[in-house]
Amino acid sequence: MASVSALTEELDSITSELHAVEIQIQELTERQQELIQKKKVLTKKIKQCLEDSDAGASNEYDSSPAAWNKED
Repeated sequence: MASVSALTEELDSITSELHAVEIQIQELTERQQELIQKKKVLTKKIKQCLEDSDAGASNEYDSSPAAWNKED
């Protein structure tokens, strides 16, 4: 049977490793939140660019039926 001091040492080692893992999890969670926020911002910018592009295209070329009937 292992001695109490050996078991205590192993327990301390495991406790230290768990603490290190918890810190890594916290850091990764914070990074995840940063990336999610950046993704939202970029998605919004892309959507805005596409909407602006569509609006510009429809203003540049009138595709209404009345425009097709014009003789100019």
